[in-house]
Amino acid sequence: MTQKSPELVSDKPNDITTKRAGSVRDVLRRGVGFYKLFGLILTNTIITLIVANVVSEVVNKIWEKQSHQQEDRLSEALFTEKYHDYTVPQLRELLKETRRKRDYEFAPYLGYKYRPVSLEYTHITPVGFRWSTDNGPWPPSANNLNVFVYGASTTFGRGVTDDQTIPSQLQEFLKGKCDKPVKVYNFGAACYRSTTERIQFANMLADGLRPDVAVFIDGNIDALHPTDDPPLANEMRELMEDRGYGLLRASRPFIHELPMTKLANKLSETLSKKKGDFNKIGASQAQVNDIIAKYTATIPQTQPDHIIARYTANKRLIEVEAREFGVKTLFVWQPCSTYKFNQLSEWLIFPDFTPIQMVPTYERMAQKVKDGSPAFTRNFLWLADIQEGVTEPCYLDNSHYRANLCKMIGTNIGEALLNRHLLAKRTTPTATPL
Repeated sequence: MTQKSPELVSDKPNDITTKRAGSVRDVLRRGVGFYKLFGLILTNTIITLIVANVVSEVVNKIWEKQSHQQEDRLSEALFTEKYHDYTVPQLRELLKETRRKRDYEFAPYLGYKYRPVSLEYTHITPVGFRWSTDNGPWPPSANNLNVFVYGASTTFGRGVTDDQTIPSQLQEFLKGKCDKPVKVYNFGAACYRSTTERIQFANMLADGLRPDVAVFIDGNIDALHPTDDPPLANEMRELMEDRGYGLLRASRPFIHELPMTKLANKLSETLSKKKGDFNKIGASQAQVNDIIAKYTATIPQTQPDHIIARYTANKRLIEVEAREFGVKTLFVWQPCSTYKFNQLSEWLIFPDFTPIQMVPTYERMAQKVKDGSPAFTRNFLWLADIQEGVTEPCYLDNSHYRANLCKMIGTNIGEALLNRHLLAKRTTPTATPL
């Protein structure tokens, strides 16, 4: 019987081992090659993202600076040379204060309030009110007649100094007209509306604060928000959405804050803006009327009644709380730039058509006031048409009031408080100096 060669028997396992070793080496070689390729792609991607964000940040800064410079040139021409509201240094300082970073901080139930600040023309206390002329103490003293004023940025006085705001003008008007000193507290805050102010007022009552009179200045922000989403609604909605888990959930806020994301949002917003209507300064009244008619036609006919119903409900709720706590109330419907104002300043340009959206609600509200609706009688003051027939500019931009309009509003509120016996007039004669 023929025996198998031992060499032949031993060669087969070696061949298999060699092949296996070669396969492992090939896999490792391919793995190393893939790792190098992946590392190269990842490194280049990271570098590209860093460069893109650096470039985006530079573009964002230049964009913001140029936008501010364009606004500033127009402001200086209007409000230092033509209207003489400020000197050039005063205006530049006020613009810088208006654009300050991190103006807000979190406030429970309200969403946000102004941060305390002490600048040349803007002083905000830790409690959240802005200084007025002859500022009152905090907590308010029972030796004074204390008036709390609530409202949005027009009440706060965006673009004017502490002593030019509506509450300051109100306090100046009431000086010496009552038996006790009147101290007016300015609780206005940007984008607050009747719903926000109802919560704000209730919180103060719960904290033991009892003003003699609470004044609520509303109209423009209510008219802009048919859905009445609260402040920071988008941020809260984003927080509560199902955004995935772990790293994906944690990374979304970071992605939103990237310079390239902000630049993309700016480009998208710029491209989506309507153009061609007010691209130059100094639009005629006829042009304004045409644009108002064009864009108000797109607003649902039921929207004004819905907004007014919500405002009326907020007013009633505030009145109930105020009566329970012995606080008198006055509700003011404020003017806006696109209603009953025929002398628009050159600054009044509508890049986003925001003020036009208010017109249908203002017109519907005017009809209700004219018809003598019970909700808009004794403690309601209609000032929406206070600017009708005025021949001088009243607005700093398409929303905010110049000092002259602030004074008109403050004076009318003061007269209403006295004439409607919401504040007692002085019963003893003022001493006449010898």
